[in-house]
Amino acid sequence: MNSKTSEIVSKFSEKEKHLAELLESISKRDEPSLRILYRETSNYVYPVAYRILNNKNDAEEVTLEVFTQVWEKASDYKPELSTPLSWILMITRSRSIDRFRKEKQKRKFELQIDTISQSTTTSPDKASAFSEQRDIVKDALSKLNPIQKQMIELAYFSGLTQSEISRYLDMPLGTVKSTIRKSMSILREFFEDSKFE
Repeated sequence: MNSKTSEIVSKFSEKEKHLAELLESISKRDEPSLRILYRETSNYVYPVAYRILNNKNDAEEVTLEVFTQVWEKASDYKPELSTPLSWILMITRSRSIDRFRKEKQKRKFELQIDTISQSTTTSPDKASAFSEQRDIVKDALSKLNPIQKQMIELAYFSGLTQSEISRYLDMPLGTVKSTIRKSMSILREFFEDSKFE
């Protein structure tokens, strides 16, 4: 890791620092690190895949595909863009979406991801507006402290339940709920001031 990357990772929680170290080792083709990463994160990957696919076998296959992709792409991980778990769960969502589409269940799923797909499927004017909204969301997230931001990312971008976040961060469920509630209040106030539509 270069000094800038090390500085970013130093602000992660202890668990995320550990996962970042594992990804660094995996990028150097260290198989034991992949096994440890699998053991420590597959219980977050599988539920996200299952919620999207609603099929046990498909979710199990996607889970294996995710860790195959982590093995192949660990060097692509960028700490400045996300925490390690968020990156792994983004891969999970992407692989699950691909599987879902291959199963020809596109229409129902596209209703759930309509706001995401707008950036690539709408007119230039709408794509530009979507880009502006994405920038507003990015600015809003910068108003949160690191733990608030991490919880919002895990809950709303990675699809973890509050109970899963509690277990992952080793924090009481009540603390997770109150932190997310406070974070949403900060974001809501920011969006109202920004006239976010």
